[in-house]
Amino acid sequence: MGRTTIYTNDPKNYQAVHALKFADYGVQPLRREPTLPFLGEGVFTMDGPFWEHSRAIIRPTFTRSNVANLPAFEVHFRKFLDLIPGNGVTVDLEPLLYRLRGMGTRIQMGRFRFLHQDRKWREAIKTTHAFADKYVDIALAYREEYITTKKRNEPDKDTLIEDDDVNNRYVLLQEIAKETDNRVELRSQVLHVFLAGHDSTAITIGNAIFHLCRYPDKWEKLRAEVIAMGDAPLT
Repeated sequence: MGRTTIYTNDPKNYQAVHALKFADYGVQPLRREPTLPFLGEGVFTMDGPFWEHSRAIIRPTFTRSNVANLPAFEVHFRKFLDLIPGNGVTVDLEPLLYRLRGMGTRIQMGRFRFLHQDRKWREAIKTTHAFADKYVDIALAYREEYITTKKRNEPDKDTLIEDDDVNNRYVLLQEIAKETDNRVELRSQVLHVFLAGHDSTAITIGNAIFHLCRYPDKWEKLRAEVIAMGDAPLT
């Protein structure tokens, strides 16, 4: 599609790109334009100072207490299982996992993405934005209350101080709303976090199933461990 693409599965290359020389491998030229109508600007599409700021904001979201909140995922996992036949027939999981993905085609088409006129894509953007905007409204209402409370408690300070209650659960949109009332930025930041829970999840599950199918002994070992847990809650 008009550019040279290099694919690699060498661990050393991964280490260089994602860790040791991360600053030398930007994603903005590749990702920003294809995803802008849906995601806006955020941690997965930008480089430099913008990326650093976005990453700093979302980092507390991935604390152990938040990530370990498995019951929050249970309802969605059950919905996924309900889509899989339970009578032992062979089933193709790719269409189900593909539902978690969305923008790969536009990114792959590069400068020819204007040829990808997908009505479902445009409708999905409207639906997603409408859903996210409901929570943006809640965050903006929180911002007004936060500002009012802080100014009342600290009448001599022009800037807002940080919360002292370190035991409060970190709510991403609320924390961003303390810094800005820009609706587009608030929506974009939270959509970038949702993206991490969809594309990455679909790819990870797909790869895991791909390899388990090719190593029956590993599949049987995993199955035995799951059966042994019975109805015990996941930890």
